[in-house]
Amino acid sequence: MAEKKIRKNWVIVLLIFAGIVYAINAIDALAGPEKDSYEFLSFEINRWLYVGLMVFFAFSLTSLGVSAYKEKRNASKNS
Repeated sequence: MAEKKIRKNWVIVLLIFAGIVYAINAIDALAGPEKDSYEFLSFEINRWLYVGLMVFFAFSLTSLGVSAYKEKRNASKNS
């Protein structure tokens, strides 16, 4: 049976940190002054689409980092 590749610690920390940064961007867009448009990957998008993208990326990256951490923790317990 092939072994699963376990992510390194720095990758897990990077995923969680990136998720937190995206969450801060979403909060900043909600709490900040009203702007007509936001720029994301050089596209001009409205505020709610920007907030939605930031929340989606924050949730995705944070949950990926947490699941990788749990997988690494369980692999070390079982060894």
